[in-house]
Amino acid sequence: MKEDFRGARTYRLKESTIKQINQAAVRYECWQSDLVDLLLQRALTELEQGRWQLEKKPVAYELGW
Repeated sequence: MKEDFRGARTYRLKESTIKQINQAAVRYECWQSDLVDLLLQRALTELEQGRWQLEKKPVAYELGW
């Protein structure tokens, strides 16, 4: 897949998370999609490199920090 390809996806987020994304995008004068992509890339890198750990809870698998 080309690195510059931007696919549209739908994810269900908490209202408070959406508000934080919108506020940060205004603060940093950027598009919400670019901000979310940057933050998710950082989070996924931290998970892959073992610096962040997720805890799996058997509820149909609710995730938490």
